[in-house]
Amino acid sequence: TRAMRPGEVNDYDYHFRTQEWMDAHREQFNLDWKQFGQHTYGATDEDVLGLDVIVITLDSAIDLRNIGVLTYIIWLDGPIRSERERKVNVANGPELMESVDRTLTNDGTVEQLAEELRLIQSSLTIIADAIS
Repeated sequence: TRAMRPGEVNDYDYHFRTQEWMDAHREQFNLDWKQFGQHTYGATDEDVLGLDVIVITLDSAIDLRNIGVLTYIIWLDGPIRSERERKVNVANGPELMESVDRTLTNDGTVEQLAEELRLIQSSLTIIADAIS
């Protein structure tokens, strides 16, 4: 429910919604619904269970893992976002970071980071195929 930042595009970067819309559709957000400051954040249950990759807060990813959703947590570190996220995680306790499976640093190009993510996804797919 937060305002878009400069350069963000609705329904591409995130789905920006009003608080009224979020409240009216609350039943779709059983697995990931967070209040942060005066804003509501969440991923629909369909997104959480239906997509291979989702971007959610670290504490939401840990919550999903704790209820049994197979979750591989990748922390995307970078100069702007990480500073904001570090403040949140310091406030919530450094133990949150202990749940991170892999940290990637976004200090290169988007293409390099995307390639690293593709390699991780390929590895996880191979592992998932082997156990199923």
